[in-house]
Order: sequence, then structure tokens, then C-alpha cells
Amino acid sequence: MLTEVAALVVLLVSCGLLIRALSRVQQSDPGFRTDGVLTLRTALASTDVVLGAALAYAAGRGMEALLAALSPHDPASFAFAATLSVLMAVAGSLTPALRAIRVDPLVAIRTE
Repeated sequence: MLTEVAALVVLLVSCGLLIRALSRVQQSDPGFRTDGVLTLRTALASTDVVLGAALAYAAGRGMEALLAALSPHDPASFAFAATLSVLMAVAGSLTPALRAIRVDPLVAIRTE
């Protein structure tokens, strides 16, 4: 019970920090015209989770004899794996995002 509460607190604090960081980015003036800025868009982790769940379901049928006390189509296992992979994606992108927020855009442009 204590670990679940601690995990919930960590998740809520992380969401709060992310919202604060996004609001700072939206409110900040980059100091240059944004007409010719090159942007990059990436797919969200949820698309990867859906693809991974479909592949895991297909692989589970092939490995059904190797699983001892677990059904290859256990919904709790799929939900846990999906949640864990999304949390890992958020955790992996949080450090570079926080580092990028601290960089002054003018300093970054002058050093390049």
C-alpha cells in the first residue's frame, strides 16, 4: 500500500512539473522570428504500446506451452506492461526536456 501511494505521489509531482514546464515554454519569447524554424514531430508512446500489445498477443499463442501458471492473454499482464512502457517513455524523455528548459535560447543560438 505504501509503495502504491509513493508511486502515485511521484506520478502526480511529475505531471505537475511537466505542466509547469510546458506553460513556461509557451509563455517564453524565443527572441527570434519563428517563421523559418525547423520542427520535428514524433509519435506518442501510445501507438507503440498498441503495436506491442498486438505483437505480444500473437507471440503469446506461440509460447502458450512455455507459460507455467499464466494465461498468454491475461489482461492484467497486458495492462501492467503497457503502463510500464508508457512510464518508461515519460521517464526517458523527462531528463532531456528539463535540461532543455533551463537553456537560454539566446545563449544556445550564439554558441552555434
